[in-house]
Amino acid sequence: MNPLAYSPSTDAFIDRSFYMDRTHQDWEPAWAALAGHESNAAMAQPITAACPFSGESWQYMGSYNKPSGNIHEFRHRRHPGKSGERVLVRVFIQGGVKGRVQS
Repeated sequence: MNPLAYSPSTDAFIDRSFYMDRTHQDWEPAWAALAGHESNAAMAQPITAACPFSGESWQYMGSYNKPSGNIHEFRHRRHPGKSGERVLVRVFIQGGVKGRVQS
């Protein structure tokens, strides 16, 4: 049995991936949580954390549902607060609403 799915029924929860858009209720809380990540502590603009050399900034990569909320994934390919290293961050929003299912 898939550990991410419950017994089949019309109310069963199944782990699903999706992309949220700017109208999704998790959009602002997810970006705010990302801005508070330790890698952004010294950034003047933590939501973008733009690299002065490459222009790279945070990118939203997708989301998936869990029984108690949604997980949203972000990446920065050249984070200036981490000596230009790639940074991946997963943000959990408790009680999130299911988004559109990714095909």
